[in-house]
This record gives sequence, C-alpha cells and structure tokens, in this order.
Amino acid sequence: MFAEVILAKVTPGLDKIYHYSIPKELEGKAQVGSQVIVPFGNAKRVGYIVGFVETSDVKGIKDIGEVLSPYPLFTRRSVELARWMAEHYYSFFMTALRVIMPPGTAHIEKRALKTKLRKPLYKELPTSNLKLQNKSPSYVLRTSEGKQIINYKKFELTKEQDKALASIKSDLDSGKFSVSLLYGITASGKTEVYLRAADLVVISGGSAIILVPEVGLTPQMIERFREHFGDILAVYHSERTMKERQSEWEAVALSESSVVLGTRSALFMPMKNLKLIVIDEEYENTYKSDQSPRYQTRDVAFHIAKSVNAAVVLGSGTPSVETYYNAESGNYRLLTLPKRIDDRALPPVKVVDMRDEMKARNYNVLSRGMREEIKSAIQKKEQVILFINRRGYFTFVMCRTCGYTIQCPKCSASLIYYMNDRKLRCNHCNFESPAPVVCPKCQSTSIKFFGGGTQRIEQEVAQIVPKARILRLDRDTVKKKGMYENIIRSFISGSADVLIGTQMVTKGLDIGSVTLVGVVAADIGLNLPDFRAAEHTFQLITQVAGRTGRHELPGKVIVQTYNPDHYAIKYSSSHDYLGFYKEEIQSRRQLGYPPFSSLINIIIHGENEKNVEQVSKELVKFIKKRLRAGDEAFGPAKAPINKLKGNFRYQIIVKGKDPENIRKAVVSGLGPIVKLGRVRISVDIDPYNML
Repeated sequence: MFAEVILAKVTPGLDKIYHYSIPKELEGKAQVGSQVIVPFGNAKRVGYIVGFVETSDVKGIKDIGEVLSPYPLFTRRSVELARWMAEHYYSFFMTALRVIMPPGTAHIEKRALKTKLRKPLYKELPTSNLKLQNKSPSYVLRTSEGKQIINYKKFELTKEQDKALASIKSDLDSGKFSVSLLYGITASGKTEVYLRAADLVVISGGSAIILVPEVGLTPQMIERFREHFGDILAVYHSERTMKERQSEWEAVALSESSVVLGTRSALFMPMKNLKLIVIDEEYENTYKSDQSPRYQTRDVAFHIAKSVNAAVVLGSGTPSVETYYNAESGNYRLLTLPKRIDDRALPPVKVVDMRDEMKARNYNVLSRGMREEIKSAIQKKEQVILFINRRGYFTFVMCRTCGYTIQCPKCSASLIYYMNDRKLRCNHCNFESPAPVVCPKCQSTSIKFFGGGTQRIEQEVAQIVPKARILRLDRDTVKKKGMYENIIRSFISGSADVLIGTQMVTKGLDIGSVTLVGVVAADIGLNLPDFRAAEHTFQLITQVAGRTGRHELPGKVIVQTYNPDHYAIKYSSSHDYLGFYKEEIQSRRQLGYPPFSSLINIIIHGENEKNVEQVSKELVKFIKKRLRAGDEAFGPAKAPINKLKGNFRYQIIVKGKDPENIRKAVVSGLGPIVKLGRVRISVDIDPYNML
C-alpha cells in the first residue's frame, strides 16, 4: 500500500499527488489527515496524506520520513470537499485543503523542518470526557424514564415562529438534505427559531452550525447563545486568538461542543453527526471569500449538507434576489415571519432630499431635520445610530482650478483625508501623504476638500450637542483586539448617546433605547458599476432601519439621499422587500443577470500594463472559442479599480445559462495562458464584487 501525499508548499507545478511507501514503524501512525515529512528531490518537505492506493506505476518510490501529527487533521470526507472546492472554484487543491484544516497548521509547517525544536509541534489531543460528551443545555430536563424534554421559561413562540420551527423539524426528522428560507422582517424572532431548531438537533444527539456575517457577530449575540447553550457552544471566528480557536476546534473534535456559532470559517469545523446548518443574513457579501478558493459559503454548505443528509436554513429579512427566486420557484421551502414580536410597528422612515438642503444653503453633511431629531433624542436620554458607509473625514480632495483629484499613486482611488493625523490615506493600500497646500498638477492654491465620512459626522454631532457622548465604529477604531467588543458593550450599557459607523452598525444590535437611526448618505453605492448596486443599497438601508423600535420605545428613521425617486430608496423607506424584489427580478430577467444566468469574473493583474492588456486579449480569444452558443464573454476592459497596490487590472466577464459549461470553457481557456507566467489571474465563480 502507498500513501497519496500533497505537499504543503503551493506552486502550479507541485500541486498534485505524490506516492510514498509507508515504512513498518509508521504503519499504525500514517492515516488520512496525517501531517508528514517526506523526501522530495534532495530536500525534505512537509506534506499531508490524502489517501492510499494498493499499487503504483511510479518508479523509485521513497519512504515517508516521519509522521508529525499524533492525530488526523482532516477526514476522507474533508479531502473530497477540498477536491470539489479546488475544481469548482479554480484553486490549488492544497489551498482548498488549508481552509478545512485546524488553525495553526501553517505555523507548524514552518517549525517542522527546523533541526532544533524547544517545544513539541503538537500536544496530544486530550481524551474525551464522557461527562462532557453527554452535556445538555441548562434548559433540558429529564423525565423519570430518562427521556429529555425541553423546558422554556422565557416566552412562548408566536404562531408564525411555531409554524416555521415545525417545518424545520419535519426536515430534520426526514433525515434528508433540505433547504429552507426563513424570510422574516427585522425583530420578527428569527434568532429564536434558530436556537430552538438547534435544540432539536442537540437533544437527538446531533450537532449544528450557526453562521452569521462578520458584522452580525456582536458580543450581544454571543452572550445570547452562551446563555442558551452553555458549555456545549463553541464560538469560532478570525478575531479570536490562535489559542482560542485551537481550543474550540479541539472541543468540537472531541464532541464536547455540539453547537458552533461563527463566521464563514466555522463551516469547516470537525462536526460529528452534523444535522443542521443555519446561515443568518445569507445575502451578506462576507459569506463570499475574497481569497483563493473564492468560495460562496451558501453553496459549500449545500455541498456539505448533501453529503451528510443535513438540513440548511437560510435566514434574512432582505434575502438575496437569487435566494428568494429559488424559494419562490419551489427549489427551497419558504418560511415567513411577517410580523415583529408583540406586533410592534416597524419604524416610520422619512426620506430627506439633500438637493433641498443645498437650496436652503445647508452645506453640512447632516440635514436640518436630522440635526433636530438627534438633539431631541439625546435630550430624552435615548440613543442614536448614524450610518455612513465611508471612513475618514473628507472622501476626496480636488483642485477647483484644473479639476485634478488627488489619487493614490499605487491605486486608482481617491485619497481620503483623516482629521486626527491630518493626512491623506488610501483605504486600499494604506499609502499616506501630507494634505496638499497647492495642487500638484497646476500649483494652484484652490484646493477644496469634499464629501464626508465617519470622522466628519462625529465632529458635526459634537457641534450639534456638545455634551453628547459619541462612539465611532469603523475599521480605524477597531484595529486593536477587543476594541470592537468594548465599543459595542459601551453603547449597549448606555455609556454613549450616539454610535456612528460603517456597515458594522447595521446588524446584530438589539437595544431598546435606540429610537433614532440616521442613514447619512443612502445613495453612496447606487452608482457603482455592479448589477447588484440597487439590491445592496436596499439591504443596507432596511437592515440599519431595523435597529430601532425593537422594544417598548417607538423608533424613527431618517434617510438622506440625492436620489429620492430611486426604487431602492422608495421600497426601503416603506420596508417593502417584496415590492423591491418584483421590480429587481424583472430588471434581472430583461438583462439576463443572475438568477437567469451565471457569471464568472476574471481579473488579470500585473505591474506591466502592456503585458496585462496583451494577456487579457489572448485569454478572451481562447475562452470565446470554447463557449457554447448563447454564452458570452465581455472584455477585456480596464477593471473599475484599474490599479490596486501597484498592479494594473483588466477584467473579463463570462456569462451563460449553464454554470458548469462556462466554468469548463474558462478553465480550458486558462490552460495555455497560465503557462506564460507574465501576469497573475484571479477567477471568481459567481462573483459578489464586480470591482
């Protein structure tokens, strides 16, 4: 018997299976999932066993040198999943396998080949404690016959929640793969349905994964799940330390934790007897990986669930157009929660036309009405959330004499002015420069700062209510570990009056004293060259509007826009998802965009623009020759962000009705191009970012 080994170091020529013989002393240790040291040429390499074969045609097969891991780091099923991801998303097999392996393995690879090691590479996986394996949540009681029953003390489900849970239970009881969409407006009780569905799984001896978008995994949500599930809950996301993630991985591997709450990486935890996968706010773009393999969490969840006959529940008050279309078409079961808990009213939304503010000579970022409402809320000791999807103070700097806009020398993007350090900064590559006094092009002193970000809003609020306690939540304020949790906890505790932020404030917050939500610049994303621009705008406004009026105090929402007649603004101001969906799906049908087609976005990038352009033209010719009738390839053209971190970027978009056909055409076309090696090529299947 021979071991199939994949080398840890990823290069185009080495990303394949190598055969190694197993010496007698390693026969009991070498398993699928073992990390090993193998001879390769004149050197030693770290690799992983991904399978075994009885015979091999390879001559001169060498022995495995050493088995490093005392236990398997992945299973045969994980290997098959990685193979599928590598093929489907056009990535190296080893790159896909890394997504599935335990945290810290890449660090161990670096240490493995060192001759002198002060510490062992791995600690033994502790023996599972049977008492811990049989743990039950604190709300589970046992009858005299030893049967487990669920004792809920807090509140009864609404009729709609009960009906939705019954449908999910039916899917769980069937033991077959299923997909449901739980479409429920904000504050309708979706989370409680997730909790109860996971309860049913745990009680029956199964396990569950509950995924939330990164901006939705607030301390408030984690505490709610901890209170509910106690020690059987594992929390897994990238902001936790390596040691914390390793601890949670071990707890799941030992069946000590049977419920996992986390972001997209939690999908690959080593669950035993997986029965349920929940994807909350399934439309969120953070469920789409922006690094190879560029996987879509929803589709990978479907693949995993099919392999183990598990149920998948997709949840949102603003589901993606593709997801709702699948539910409407009968491909997914549609479950609805049309009302808020206790029939609380959705907050009224006032749309402010900022063109009228300009006519009234109000050149501030905040409208007159918004300013008055902020004052009123703070005077009543209520809380305010202000949302703008821009960081910094001014969003661009322009010369009024020649029209030149100060741009990043490494990226085709405007530099943002940051008030705190009085510098211009690129939000893509972090390039910094002093704010100019004269125009670098014409030497004019007519330099003007335009636009507004979170820093400018913070200053305006401080001017409106000087005594207001203000918190700002964006990527600049949460660079250090623990800062995000500190800001959220401070706001929840009432230590601040106003929370100003980017997308981080749009989800996961359930605070009764928030009575005003302000959307400062609703149309920032409407003009982006992306067919989902209207959908993303609608979702953002609707979700942040749902942060108010969730408890006893009524709430209100103010939306500032220069495009009050745009359908995304109109439907979000009336909380009308179905109205928006009907108009959007009609537009998609006419233009042939998803869900009526599949897309592949190809970015060709490199430091030499001529090479990038030439390879792009050659590639599109290869692809077009391989496409079937009716399928199309557009481009090449300069990408919307034409230069990023010093690399020029060109774009090809492939569109077709059969996703597998266009994928094969692209992969086949890439073959001769990749060998040229003059540029780098990124392939994004079902892209969420078209920039």
